[in-house]
Amino acid sequence: MSLTKSQIYIRTTWTTKYRRKLILKEFENQLLDFIKKELTYLKCTPVFLDCTSNEVQCIFLLNPSKELANVIKQIKGSSAHLINHSRLAKYIFSWQKGYHASSIDPKMVKEMRIKTGSENNEV
Repeated sequence: MSLTKSQIYIRTTWTTKYRRKLILKEFENQLLDFIKKELTYLKCTPVFLDCTSNEVQCIFLLNPSKELANVIKQIKGSSAHLINHSRLAKYIFSWQKGYHASSIDPKMVKEMRIKTGSENNEV
C-alpha cells in the first residue's frame, strides 16, 4: 500500500475589484467563517485567516489532490456569491482577477501568524 504525505502550506492573498474598500466590519467575521468552511469542504486545512476592507489573507494546508488555482477560484466565487446573494455589501461585490500565493515552510507557519500581528485569527 502506498501512502502520500504532503505538507504544502500556502500563503495567499487576493483583493476586491479595483481594491475598493467593500469588506465592511459588519460582515468581516461572516466572510472569514465562510472561507474557513469552504476550505474545510475542499479538504484543505485552514490555519490562519484575516482581512482588511479590501483584501483577504489566508494560510492553509493544501490538499494534495487539489489544484491551488481551483481552490482559490472556488473560494473567491462562492464568497462573492454569498456577499451578493445576502446583500452584505452596499454595492455589487467582486474580487480582483488573480491572486498571490506562495508556499511556506511548515516551521514558518507560526512565525507568519506573528508577523501579521493577528494571532487571534488562528483557525
